[in-house]
Amino acid sequence: MNLIVILAFLSLQSISDKEPTPKTRHIDSLEKISRTFWYSNRDSAIYYLIETLRLSKEVNYLKGEANALKGLGFLSRSNAEKLQYYIRALEIRQGIKDSIGIGASLLDIGTVYGNINEPEKQADYFSRSFEIRKKINDYGGIAICLINFGKMDEEKNNFSDALKKYKEALHYRLLAGELNGIAYAHINIAQANLFLTQYDSAIYYSNLAQAEFIRANNKKDQLQWTTWVRSKCYLARGLSNKALEELKSLENSAGKLWLQNTQLMAITYEAKADFKQAFAYQKNWVQQNDELLREANDKPALELAADYEYKIQQHEIKQKEEQQRLQKQRQDNLQFLVIAIVLIGAFVFIAFLRKKISAQALNISVFVGFMFLFEFLVVLVEPSLQTFSGSKPVFILLGNTLIALVIAPLHHVAEKYFKALVKQVPSQ
Repeated sequence: MNLIVILAFLSLQSISDKEPTPKTRHIDSLEKISRTFWYSNRDSAIYYLIETLRLSKEVNYLKGEANALKGLGFLSRSNAEKLQYYIRALEIRQGIKDSIGIGASLLDIGTVYGNINEPEKQADYFSRSFEIRKKINDYGGIAICLINFGKMDEEKNNFSDALKKYKEALHYRLLAGELNGIAYAHINIAQANLFLTQYDSAIYYSNLAQAEFIRANNKKDQLQWTTWVRSKCYLARGLSNKALEELKSLENSAGKLWLQNTQLMAITYEAKADFKQAFAYQKNWVQQNDELLREANDKPALELAADYEYKIQQHEIKQKEEQQRLQKQRQDNLQFLVIAIVLIGAFVFIAFLRKKISAQALNISVFVGFMFLFEFLVVLVEPSLQTFSGSKPVFILLGNTLIALVIAPLHHVAEKYFKALVKQVPSQ
């Protein structure tokens, strides 16, 4: 029994390796830094994500690897490449039983199918993500799924259905308590009301969104989104002066209008019969639109370049993985050899000294031999056990305890056998 307790205790050493370490915390911090650049500096974001991916592979930190792949997929300009990154992230998260991550990856993949106009696959992946997030009470994730369902309704001009989903999403955003999420939920509701010509409700929810954006210190988004909704409402009611006031305030504070707000400014000046200003903003809108069109025309070339870079990166990753595999195999073989030598040596020691050895020395020799036998079996079985259990500590502990339970009776039988062979002498 003592042997079982000792062996189970020693097996905890391999489990502790799966807990957060300074290295994995550093990797997580790099991934968080990359997120701060997602919308402002794509090159910096990619740099930190590639570093996250590299370090994660070095220490076999699968969660960090999946997070890096998700980020690289988000930043990619190629739908084919996005899909490759997201599918790989999904496979890793399924392997480590990361339910929240699985739900996020399914939603990412569904978004790509929406980009390439495959609504059935889009809806299927969104639904799978939604079901997983409901099971684990991931309120933020549930809200994101509902918002995406609402966007699909909007594309079909089903604004009433979209509004219901957005209001349900707001409920879950409030449960999650994340300010930006609450603000965007209000914006979605405001836009749906705008499309339904319910202008009072649209302005009301736009103001709520602005208040939440201010609380979250997200002025850039609150200025662009909330101003667009309110200005559209004012124009629809014939209040062009109020709409112009909103848009001019936005232009002065933000420095540059988003494309849709530039066009809205032109429409507002046209409503005021100021055709000179209307033409100037319309011209500005055309220039902005042309820039987007040029980017779209360049997209095939960008996709080819991105695919080529991705293939090179994957080739380098495979080479590195193969080198790491061979190195680990050499280390394991060396460890097996050392354990086998010590194990054989322990029993040879008993065989040669059986007539001189004391009872105490005999017990120690047999115990040491079986300790090394246990370690040998753990090293041999643990890789398969980790794959089967998804590296869950409780299953690894259970597996190691079962090995100890198998060895304990053998240890008892061996101890009796050698005591029968050895002529006992009193301990000195």
